[in-house]
Amino acid sequence: MDLPEQLALNAWDGHAVTGHVGADAPRFGSVAGLLLPERYLAPADAADGRDWRNENVGWGIVLRDRDDRSDASKARADNVSEPIRRLLEARGDPPVLYYRPELGTERLFRYYADGSKSQQLQVGLTPTGIGPGRVPQYLLIVGSPREIPWSLQYALNRTRCVGRIDLEPTGLERYVSALIDDWPASTATADRAVVWTCDGPAGDILREMRQTVAAPSVSGLRSDPELSGNVVELAAGDATIGRLLDNLRQQNPALIITVSHGYTGQLGDQADMRHSLGSPVDQEHAIIDAETLLARWLPDGAIWYAHACCSAGCDTGTQYDRLLDAGTHAHDVCTAVGMLGAQTARLARELLSAPRPLRAFVGHVEPTFDWTLRQPETRQHLTRGLVGALYPGLFRREPVGLAFTAHYKLVSELYSQVVKARDSLDRGDQSQRPALFRLRLTALDFQSIVILGDPTVCLPPLHSQIPDDAA
Repeated sequence: MDLPEQLALNAWDGHAVTGHVGADAPRFGSVAGLLLPERYLAPADAADGRDWRNENVGWGIVLRDRDDRSDASKARADNVSEPIRRLLEARGDPPVLYYRPELGTERLFRYYADGSKSQQLQVGLTPTGIGPGRVPQYLLIVGSPREIPWSLQYALNRTRCVGRIDLEPTGLERYVSALIDDWPASTATADRAVVWTCDGPAGDILREMRQTVAAPSVSGLRSDPELSGNVVELAAGDATIGRLLDNLRQQNPALIITVSHGYTGQLGDQADMRHSLGSPVDQEHAIIDAETLLARWLPDGAIWYAHACCSAGCDTGTQYDRLLDAGTHAHDVCTAVGMLGAQTARLARELLSAPRPLRAFVGHVEPTFDWTLRQPETRQHLTRGLVGALYPGLFRREPVGLAFTAHYKLVSELYSQVVKARDSLDRGDQSQRPALFRLRLTALDFQSIVILGDPTVCLPPLHSQIPDDAA
């Protein structure tokens, strides 16, 4: 397998973003910076993984640890905001876990209000549940990626169902209230979906994303007799902001899928970059503006998946520094975005903060690449777990965190393959370098899909899922 001469990003700063693969790229697959290969425990206690209320499954929150409070105070989460306190009380005072930078991304601290000794827990080796010495299956990170880094969320995703809330006080109050009451009187229509997908010429990243993400998602949705007549596909010339807004208002879909470039802003203008970072770019190169969107439509319990560069946010620096030639457009874009520092994207925050908020937003940190969407030799799609999360996962009413576990298992498998290829390289097999390049790039790309919002939320039930005595 040969390395590609150049890579395309699904980013947009006024131009399509591509870059030549750098001279160091053959060594890109073997450099440090990957998560540890996952370790697995014996089978867990039999429990329905959808039931986060079960003590052997469980739900809890993750906070940034501080040294100015007692262990008992930390166990009670005395320092959380009033909305998070209400959420904890509504969910029966569940476990509170803490991130400490010196522990890296594989371990969390747990404190106990009864004076029991605090515990440092390696999450991948810790039984699931809410009891002492356990880590819940569903974890809600409360805080910005500056406080609790994306890398922790990436690591936790491989064994737990993880979401994040990073909202200002008003938005946090709105989201938590809707979450506690499970979006009462939601107008999101369970059997309706809108798939909005830009297109480009053959070989373009937009065409690749449409074929590997949007098209199979539409096919799956339309295969369901309860959904088939209510799936709106806005593709190519119909993938405009106006058409999207019209259909969101008319359809009130429970699921929105957008597949496009993500706006990175004008390089050097950090205010512009922060304001619209990751916003989907339509077929005419206009961007979706949060104010315009929310002036015409309220999410009210929908789930939105945005396959676009930085649609969930960006990180401090870039994972792809050694990948691309310095001075190429793609390298400049990745570097400029990394200079913004770790943050969540504004559009996602606004949708989750709306008066009638979104249930969850699923998107990318940093860009995605054309080369990671297919297996190079066979051309088979690598997006099966992702597409399966959107349908049937979400429409089986799996919590959003559970629906995406197949995708995150693929990330774990990619890391396992990295270790095997690196072992062969260490034994002198230089032919492994192209494979390591592909595996590492794909693992880094795929791990950066994250859930914003609580991981336990589900789509509203289809008519067939409503018990007869409740219909």
